[in-house]
Amino acid sequence: MEVKIEIADYLSEDEMHDIARDVFRSQLASQLGNKPLDEVVRVVGNQIYKELENEINELVKGDETLRETIKRMTIEVLNKRDSYQYKVFRAPNDWDNTSSLGWQIMQQSIKDHKDDIDKHIQDEIDKYNWTEEIQKQIRDKFEEVGNKVYDAFYELGKLIGRKE
Repeated sequence: MEVKIEIADYLSEDEMHDIARDVFRSQLASQLGNKPLDEVVRVVGNQIYKELENEINELVKGDETLRETIKRMTIEVLNKRDSYQYKVFRAPNDWDNTSSLGWQIMQQSIKDHKDDIDKHIQDEIDKYNWTEEIQKQIRDKFEEVGNKVYDAFYELGKLIGRKE
């Protein structure tokens, strides 16, 4: 005789969610030991992003419409004034020298529209009001940075030239 028990008959959705969360935390703690919380968050976050990236790559591979959407949205993002702070896809880095498929499509779209991007940047520079005060501030800042670079090289030269 087989006995079948439906857990949903005995536990609410919230209770099942709480139990699953507790089991997950317990398993994670046993796997990661006494690592600091920020390390645990980093490990879990990296794994979630990796799984999400794999899912997105599979979607992008088989969907030409989605590929075209990425290209179109890349252009839209580049045309927005303050949009350059956003990171949408994974670029190659020190730990993984491969990039996501979305990153590759986006990079190709940027290359394909390089002239438009250059023109947009030049237009922004040309229409800026370069008052004498702004020009002076820019010259002063370059002089300040130049002095710091000179001082750093001077100190480095003293260290290298030092005889022990």
